Amino acid sequence: MPNLKRSGLGLVLAGVGVLAVGCATGKSDKLPTFTETNTTKATATVQAVDQATRKVTLKPEKGEAFDFVAGPQVKNLAQVAVGDTVVVEYVESIALEVRRADGTQPELAMTSAAAGAKPGEKPAGSITDKVTISAVIVAIDTATLRVTVKGPQGNIQVLQVKDPKKLENVKVGDMIYATYTEALGISVDKAAPQAAPAK
Repeated sequence: MPNLKRSGLGLVLAGVGVLAVGCATGKSDKLPTFTETNTTKATATVQAVDQATRKVTLKPEKGEAFDFVAGPQVKNLAQVAVGDTVVVEYVESIALEVRRADGTQPELAMTSAAAGAKPGEKPAGSITDKVTISAVIVAIDTATLRVTVKGPQGNIQVLQVKDPKKLENVKVGDMIYATYTEALGISVDKAAPQAAPAK
C-alpha cells in the first residue's frame, strides 16, 4: 500500500484545503465539509499453487502471469486451487471538516489494522491504515480569500479559498480536521466445479 506517513499540513492540503473545495450548501450555520472516495478493483486467476513452498502463480485480466510467495499471514492457503479468482480491492478516501474550537490542540494520529479469515473460511484478508491530522485557523483574510492555519508541529500554511461563501461561518480559532484512509482487501472466489463428462 502507498505510504501513509504524511506529516505537517500535507494531508490538509491534499484536498486544496477543505475551505477551497467543499462546504455545506445554502446559508446556514453549518461549517464546511468535504469527502471523496476512490475505489480500484482488480482480479486475477490462480494458474498454479505450490502448498509446500507457498508459491502462487497469478494471471491478471490484463498483463502477464507473475509469482509470489504467500507469507504466514495468509491463512487457509490450502483452500486455494488452480482456477480460483483472486479479487483485490483498494479504497482510498479523504474526509475534511471544519469544527469550532473545543480546547484541543493540533495533532497527528496514525492507526493500522489487519484482519484475516478464520480457519476453514474462504481465504481473505484486509489491511486498513488511517491518518488524522488537525490544524488551527490562525488568520482569515476576507479581502484575498486566504486562510492561515497552524499544524501539529507549529508549521504555518496559507490556503487559498475559491468561493467567499465558504468563509461565511468560519472563524479564527476554528479547527480543520482531515482523515486519510487506505484499505486493501483481498479475497478468493472458488472456481465453479467442472461438470462430469457425459457417458
